[in-house]
Amino acid sequence: MPAAIEIENIDDTNLAIYEIGIGGDRPIYVITASNELFEGVSTASTTGEVLVLDFGYEGEMKNKDEFLKTATGVETSLEKGYVMMRDGSITGISTNLEIVRGEGEIEIVIYRNGEAVEFGNSFVGDSEGVKKDYDVQSEDIVKFEAGDIISVSVEENGDVVWKDVITMVEIVTIC
Repeated sequence: MPAAIEIENIDDTNLAIYEIGIGGDRPIYVITASNELFEGVSTASTTGEVLVLDFGYEGEMKNKDEFLKTATGVETSLEKGYVMMRDGSITGISTNLEIVRGEGEIEIVIYRNGEAVEFGNSFVGDSEGVKKDYDVQSEDIVKFEAGDIISVSVEENGDVVWKDVITMVEIVTIC
């Protein structure tokens, strides 16, 4: 903590101090408080390269559960998808799709080596129209290793029809 900042009487709260470089000779510090216990120090926003994996499906989906296609138009599956070339982690997902009719729930599920990870997008299909969802998370929550396969599916619960799915999965690879 910089010597110029003195914080007294903190006992039930944890503090995090972030230094934001703005290009001048004096940085800006942001102080946050939380009742959660955090351990460790983070000095960088990312440890590697940020990449985006593109998935999608043009037209109405045929089945209740179906895998999305890669940017090259190849449909993924539990065994087919993008092969990771370096170790890293999944840090974000965004999806845009159109609800055509019906009611139900739609989940965009990320798979690593055929196993669903606990991170994705979800939609309530209670009205027609274009919908969007995006989520981000810290590095090292959902990790992968070089050689792992990443694929994405759309899973539906109810009686909803959707079309034109565009999904991006953000990854950070270790350099």
